[in-house]
Amino acid sequence: MCGIRIVEWEAGRCAIEMGSVPHLMNSSGVLAGAAIAAAVDIAGSLSGCFSPDPQRRVHAVTLSLTTGYVSAATGPVRAVGSRKGGGRKIFNSTVDVFDAAGDLVATGQGTFRYISGERQPGSKPA
Repeated sequence: MCGIRIVEWEAGRCAIEMGSVPHLMNSSGVLAGAAIAAAVDIAGSLSGCFSPDPQRRVHAVTLSLTTGYVSAATGPVRAVGSRKGGGRKIFNSTVDVFDAAGDLVATGQGTFRYISGERQPGSKPA
């Protein structure tokens, strides 16, 4: 629905692309800020949820999210999230969002919590 797809995903890093979907554009014809914030949220949370074992999926919920806008985007964007730190239950990520030309559109930071019963990949249960 939002035209989002994962293009890179590894431990501590995730890149997603969001297509130019008409219902995500605002009245000025640019990608809505809420759509960019959603890309920040998704890339940031997935940067901490990679698991090399496809049978062990890791999920997180957002505790806080901040997005700062640098310029408008009229087309597809790429959001690159990097896990910056955290522990067994909570982690932090930063995200940069680029337009199709590679220019910075927005930056963001998020704090995420692993869903109950799940922990950082590779950690031992509490």
